[in-house]
This record gives sequence, C-alpha cells and structure tokens, in this order.
Amino acid sequence: MNKDYEVSKESLRKQAEARLSKISKPVEDLTPEEVKALLHEYQVHQIELEIQNEELRDARQQLQSARDRYAELFNNAPLGYLIIDQAGIISQANKTFAAFIGLEPHNLSGKALNDLLMPSDRSAFHGRFKAFFKKPAGKELDFRLPGPSGELTVRCVGRKENEPQAPPSGEPSQRLLLAVSDISRQVRAEKVLREREQHLQAILETTQDGFWTLDMQGRVIEVNAAYCSMSGYKRDELLQMSIPDLEALESPGETESRIKRIIAAGGECFETKHRRKNGSLFDVEVSASYIEAGGG
Repeated sequence: MNKDYEVSKESLRKQAEARLSKISKPVEDLTPEEVKALLHEYQVHQIELEIQNEELRDARQQLQSARDRYAELFNNAPLGYLIIDQAGIISQANKTFAAFIGLEPHNLSGKALNDLLMPSDRSAFHGRFKAFFKKPAGKELDFRLPGPSGELTVRCVGRKENEPQAPPSGEPSQRLLLAVSDISRQVRAEKVLREREQHLQAILETTQDGFWTLDMQGRVIEVNAAYCSMSGYKRDELLQMSIPDLEALESPGETESRIKRIIAAGGECFETKHRRKNGSLFDVEVSASYIEAGGG
C-alpha cells in the first residue's frame, strides 16, 4: 500500500510540474484566486488517485481470494488433478493425487507420470499416451499406481489446452489437464463378478439339467449343453428360437398367460412336453423363476 501511495504521489508531482510549465506567467505572479484554484484542482486529482488505489487494492484482494478458493478446490477435490505437458512431465499436481502415492504435491513437479506407474504398466501407458494427448475427448486411460497401502487402479479423463503464456517463438505449447479417479474398488468388484459368472457358467455347463434364460418375450438368450443334448439342437440354433418353437402342449396364448403368472408370482413349477429337432417329443419338468435384470 505504501509503495502504491508513493507511486501515485510521484505521478501527481510530475503531472503538476507539467501543468505548471504550461502556465504563461511565473507562479509568483499568480493571483491568490488562481493559486487557490490550482491547489484545489490538484487536491481533487490526488483524491481521485487515492480512490483508484483503493479500488485497485480491493480488486487485488478479490483476485487473491479467488486464487485461494481455486487452490483449495484444486487441492481438496475428491479427484486427483494433474497438469502435464506433451512429454508426460507433471507441472502441477493436487493433494488428492499426491496422496494416491504417498507424496507431497511439490515433490511431483518435474517428474514423468510414467515413472510413477507400476513397472508392468509403463510400456502400455507409453504406447497409449501419445494418442491420448493428441485427442483426449471421449477417451479413458487406466493404469496402476503403487499406493502407500497397496496397489491402486486409477482412471484418467483429460482435456487439452494451450499454455497460458506463449513461448517467444509465438507457437503456443499445449498441456493436458487430467482428472484421475481411484477405481480400485470397481475393478475388484468387476473381478469378483467375473469369477462368479465363470463359476455359475461352469455349474450350468456340467449339470445334467437343461437350463434356459429367456427374455420378456420368451426368446431364448442363453442355453446350456445339457438342453442342447436333450433337444438335439445346437446352441446357435436354440438362440434363434422361442418357447413356442419348443413347447409341444401349450398354445402361444397359453404360454403368454403362463409367463405373466410367473412374472407376477416370481416363479412356477409345471410339467409339459418339448419337441426335439427330429420332431419327437420328450417329457420335461420346468422350474421357472423371474428375475429383473437388464430391463427384464
């Protein structure tokens, strides 16, 4: 503030001297009224400068407050944020990302992002990064980090922008803004789901009972090897069929009514006959259950 005041005072002095130099007669020849008018004019000008200084100071404080809010949001966001250049060098990282790997943000500046990855992921990251940097829109980049409590799997989405200050050459360099989220739980859940699906598929393929999965219209969308053996149809053939193609006793209308009852009650057991590929019939006992999945 003192510095600004001194600058303003010096500016005022120079302007006053410039105006005085334009006066046609010496100062000592000015009448008291002229001296009073001149003094008043420069007093008003000094007050104007002080008001401008206050406005400038207020604007600077608001700018600093905005910067502080931005820094708080940047550092304490639930996502990790990185700013990296075309070579993959980190210029800025927030606290959230730094916490992923147990470091402080200032320790990441100047480091290559690739060097922070699990060694087994570095080659794949290096191969994908160039294309990702060139056109990040609509793309995701997954890799693993060695976290303080164990390995983390993270997913990045990015946006490219020009550096705020162009180099002397005039060609603006570009940087990548990355939002990095920890998807470790999601990856573990997907792995468990895949293992369960594989386990269920193994059971269905080794059981002696035939198994169907049908959609809401009664079309076959999954069938096991046991039913293929019973019916004489290949799996690809059955996946093109629906209940009326195989049901030998019920009419399509009766089958439709039964599907509605199963949906309402959640399940039903009944006996009927199915038709083999060669036209012969065989007795079946059906245990049907309704499960809401994938829209029905």
